[in-house]
Amino acid sequence: KGIPKEPRGNFLGFVEYSGKEFLGFTEADILNSVIDMNSNDLVGFNDFESKTTFSSVNVIGSCNHEHSLVVSPVTKRTLRVLSLFDGISSGLFVLENMLNIDIEVYFSSEIDKHALRLQSDRWSGKIVQLGDVRNITEELLLALGRIDLLIGGSPCNELSRVNWRRRSMHDPESSGHLIFNYVKIKDSLQRRVVASGLPFFWLFENTSHMEDDVLSDITSVMGSEPTTICASAFVPMNRKRNFWGNIPRMRDLCTYTDQTTGLELQDFLRPNRNANFSSVKTVTTNRSNLKKGVAKPVTMNGTESHLYVNEVESLMGFPIHYTDGCDLSVTQRLQLLGRSWCAPVVAKILEPLSEIYLQKRSLQEASQSDE
Repeated sequence: KGIPKEPRGNFLGFVEYSGKEFLGFTEADILNSVIDMNSNDLVGFNDFESKTTFSSVNVIGSCNHEHSLVVSPVTKRTLRVLSLFDGISSGLFVLENMLNIDIEVYFSSEIDKHALRLQSDRWSGKIVQLGDVRNITEELLLALGRIDLLIGGSPCNELSRVNWRRRSMHDPESSGHLIFNYVKIKDSLQRRVVASGLPFFWLFENTSHMEDDVLSDITSVMGSEPTTICASAFVPMNRKRNFWGNIPRMRDLCTYTDQTTGLELQDFLRPNRNANFSSVKTVTTNRSNLKKGVAKPVTMNGTESHLYVNEVESLMGFPIHYTDGCDLSVTQRLQLLGRSWCAPVVAKILEPLSEIYLQKRSLQEASQSDE
């Protein structure tokens, strides 16, 4: 009662509770009450050892979006991931290298031959490759076992308004139609995992440069409102993307739509190179997109220059040489980076999962345990 129609600021959590005492509150204290989540802790996830059962947690954020999670507190476990349209495995890099989450298995669906070469070189033995997303059947999903997290971003070429030759996402021959493969897999996994009493998380990404009717259609089939986040909040690059999903607290990240980082392009350049601008536009498969007018972003020895591929890697949040080492050309590497996720953006979205799933042990912890 008394909840504003358009809540602002901190999250408000509507909690349906059943079970024993939880964090000092009895059932009578919590039932149908409103909890001010100033600490940004997700109710139900900060005490996995508790025997309490939450039937549901509905979270309303400051952007007037709403999502529901089915929550059953369990002992923390390793994370099982299915990544569709996996590309250069940005999701695996974020989860393991940036969030330090212990990955039990990482299933990847990808068909690009250059991306597959990079996956094999960079993540040898850590990825189980499933091939074409269109060949993932209900039987295969059952064979994969439990999936905790589904991620993916289908090709945006025929969804973007800048492509005047684009076809409808409802055209089976269009690459935009692959969205329906994601939705089919998401819905299947969600029914099965939630029925088992375990949490199931999903994240879908695509360009923000789409017509309103396309955005509306995607939102309808996803069953979730998008959160738009610009990479400029993390790196000096104006790259806006839409994200749909049920990751805890992601709705509150809409404040990152127009924020800018204190970093400048110069901070990402190799030695003896000078930035002509403080930031760049969107990194895509076309490096000319980073020019402002006819001016290239960098000057070296008095001559204007495009960004080096290592500099693009840094802008996208990857280590230098992340796309190197498997005989890919500079053009091929740039195209892979242009189709990938900006790592710090996705790390910010997926950050709450580090509170839910096991963390990898550090070398020091492993050594102490062995002793």
